[in-house]
Amino acid sequence: MIDEAFEYEGADPSSLAAAAHDIGKTVSHAKQDGQWVRLSYHDKQSGRLLAKFPAWWELPEDERAILLLAVKYEHSPNLMPVAFPGLSSKGCAAQSLSSSSCEIDGLATRGETQGA
Repeated sequence: MIDEAFEYEGADPSSLAAAAHDIGKTVSHAKQDGQWVRLSYHDKQSGRLLAKFPAWWELPEDERAILLLAVKYEHSPNLMPVAFPGLSSKGCAAQSLSSSSCEIDGLATRGETQGA
């Protein structure tokens, strides 16, 4: 499914960032003694998991860098590095994508909460 999401030619990459952001939840939480506990932060784990998808490596290097930063620092944009390998002068693009992804995530969460 994520591999298919990488095929976003011409589409707004914020939808890919929003989807990729939450894949880290699959490894960042675990059930212990009947309770869900956070083992690590899901946005950081999402950044690590992206490299496991073959389609990730088909993206141009600057797009990978922008997407990685947007996904990994969605919940902590103030910690986003200013300089990053593969990211020439497009640092603002990562911040903008992260902001869009955060907004989408917030809208989805509010919608899910109201529907419950």
